[in-house]
Amino acid sequence: MLTINNLFRRISAFTTTEISDSDLNDHYIPSAKEYYCRLCELTFSLTLTGGEYTSTDTTYPEREYMHNTIIAELASSRADAKMDNIHIDPVTGMMIDLHYDRAIDLMRNNYGVYNKKTGELVLPLHLKSSTVVLGGISDASY
Repeated sequence: MLTINNLFRRISAFTTTEISDSDLNDHYIPSAKEYYCRLCELTFSLTLTGGEYTSTDTTYPEREYMHNTIIAELASSRADAKMDNIHIDPVTGMMIDLHYDRAIDLMRNNYGVYNKKTGELVLPLHLKSSTVVLGGISDASY
């Protein structure tokens, strides 16, 4: 299975010169994991082996690759924001947070709950509130 670090490098295309392994392990991956767990109300741990993270879910081990992918997408979004990388939607011409959008889609598909008030598929944390707030990860307070 690919580690979160490997997935981050493949998804984001950032080199170790741009985002160091220590920054990735000390900041990007742990904060992305925390944000993901808060939104989806999950509990699992990260294992650091040989300088690379993997998720460890003893309850649902089959979800580990999904956890790794979502964390890598969220970390990539955060790195894009730090490095001022901008993605443009080719159809609308508007700026988008590509990695954040992918992570949210993966979370909704795996953990989404139908909100009868709004008629939307929302993440567990958002179901508890009367409003659904979705925005780029750079706007999130994590």
